[in-house]
Amino acid sequence: MTKAAMMNFTKSMAKQLGPKGIRVNGV
Repeated sequence: MTKAAMMNFTKSMAKQLGPKGIRVNGV
């Protein structure tokens, strides 16, 4: 996975989990 793809993946995860109060941190 490229760095850009990882960032996009992290952003989409944050959008999905954000409302539930779960924070997603990109590594």
